[in-house]
Amino acid sequence: MTGRVETAPVSGPVRTAKHRILVIENDPAAGKKLEIDLNAWGYETILVPGIEKLPDVMQQKIPPALFIVDCPSCPAECNDACRTIRAADFAFSPYVIILTTQTGPEKTLYGPGPYADDYLKKPYSREELHARIKVAIRVLGLQSALSTHIYDLHQAENRIKKLHGLLSICTHCKKILDDRGRWNELERYISKYSDAEFSHVICPDCLKKFYPDVTNELE
Repeated sequence: MTGRVETAPVSGPVRTAKHRILVIENDPAAGKKLEIDLNAWGYETILVPGIEKLPDVMQQKIPPALFIVDCPSCPAECNDACRTIRAADFAFSPYVIILTTQTGPEKTLYGPGPYADDYLKKPYSREELHARIKVAIRVLGLQSALSTHIYDLHQAENRIKKLHGLLSICTHCKKILDDRGRWNELERYISKYSDAEFSHVICPDCLKKFYPDVTNELE
């Protein structure tokens, strides 16, 4: 049985454009007004005129993390929009805010399934919408920080490599046989599979054996 090395799987931290907001709005005038407000608050806005255009936009290398869906009175269309967003192959959980005229029970919008994180009934005030967006950005920031922290932990675990099992070592030359059937110098093997570093010195026995003159002088 040869020595083995355990390493932790590593995946990169989640990258999102957390200050980029994608707006789904069927009404061009309402979409333009919302875009002006978002730009004035310092957010980059991507305006999508309908759910059917959504898949193309979400193929960006760094997708937006915040979605605002201006839905009609029909809750099913809101659910369809959220379902499309949640079904995308994101490495993170996007934050979805719904703008709606729905006045019935909230359960028509929410329940088991991929629905929104927050909603705002129309007509809404600019101040309240801005406040909801700030909360969303804060949540996304915490999510990103957590993702980075987990990545860093995996990286640290990967650097702490552990040797375990029986090591086959040559009786004469002290080379070590690895899992691939190759013989490695002892120093190279340990350096490769651990964080140990070597500093070369001469022990007293070797000093007597190889440098007897020096030994006599020291005595």
